[in-house]
Amino acid sequence: MAKNVDWEYTNGMPSFSIMVLLLFSLSLRPVLRAEGDSQWMWHGDYPWVYCHAESSWWYMPMSDTMTSGHFTGWVWHGACPWVYSFDESSWRFVKSSSSDGKLYAWKHEDGEWYFFEEVSKKWMLGIGLVSAKIATEEAFTIPSISLEMIWCDPGTFEMGSPLVDADRFGDERQHTVILTKGFWLGMQEVNQAQWQSVMGANPSFFKGDDRPVEQVSWIDAIAFCEKLSDIERKADRLPEGLAYQLPTEAQWEYACRAGSTTAFSFGDSLLLQQANFGNNIGETTSVGSYPANAWGFHDMHGNVWEWCADWYWYENDTRDSIHDPEGHKTGVGRIRRGGSWLIPARLARSPNRNRVVPAFSYYTLGLRISLRSIVEN
Repeated sequence: MAKNVDWEYTNGMPSFSIMVLLLFSLSLRPVLRAEGDSQWMWHGDYPWVYCHAESSWWYMPMSDTMTSGHFTGWVWHGACPWVYSFDESSWRFVKSSSSDGKLYAWKHEDGEWYFFEEVSKKWMLGIGLVSAKIATEEAFTIPSISLEMIWCDPGTFEMGSPLVDADRFGDERQHTVILTKGFWLGMQEVNQAQWQSVMGANPSFFKGDDRPVEQVSWIDAIAFCEKLSDIERKADRLPEGLAYQLPTEAQWEYACRAGSTTAFSFGDSLLLQQANFGNNIGETTSVGSYPANAWGFHDMHGNVWEWCADWYWYENDTRDSIHDPEGHKTGVGRIRRGGSWLIPARLARSPNRNRVVPAFSYYTLGLRISLRSIVEN
């Protein structure tokens, strides 16, 4: 490696920490060390530079011309395998180079792997790694819209409400539902920035990037899911046989209940501190503003109604138990669930069922998406 104005050769191992000895004790090559008025040093063949001022390691590619000034955004802290970005105020976990020769880092804020691109000097989204996480049934973030998806294991639950529930409606017949297939569901309702990035327009009445998109019909919601699926499929991030869709009514209630058997996922009553309902605020609130249920889903009660895939039929099912229900082939409207900012708590209960015609849209009506096997709506 050629010497330049920023670096000088020294022989042997500098004594700057036990951690460095552990990491580099096997290297016998000369070390590049910063001049006395600089805070940087670079050791052997390892692509890291050490910052005395911060007692930290920074990533740096192997180059004869690069200096510390080229890398002011990323820092490796101590012996812990995390890289910190000052520009993004976020942490990324670093793992050793993979078989493709790239250095990968995990960014926990968006749940994605990135790799360091030597030419652009930037961390780039690891294409293909999303598909790998989907294949192993893990939570993941949809790269194109930054929406976190939570995996729901197969399971059995009691759908509907018991006869002793004073707030129940006649179409909430309680029966056993067995879901033999797991699925992913959005941790939050689709917000306006996410909708805009896919559809190119924002129909919402209450504007705000982090607020839920509203004034969308069932037809609009289906179009959004189809376009998003197309985007992710073209980017090779969507495995064969899966698509982004509206959840079935049974999947929605299963995720809403999150193992609970009460009227709400939080218990038999709903507090104003737990959800946006009852016209208490008079408008939508940013998605994720209220506590999540036991499985990590926010705003399953209130904020905006959420479309489901199913047609509505007065009897949710006439059998005592049913496997993987997908609803009726026809009906008197499409299902919406969860209530909204405008309605009372009774209509935001976990078992509450509601329907409107597919073309209907209103400023209380939005969506939450699922990822599951392709089915016809």
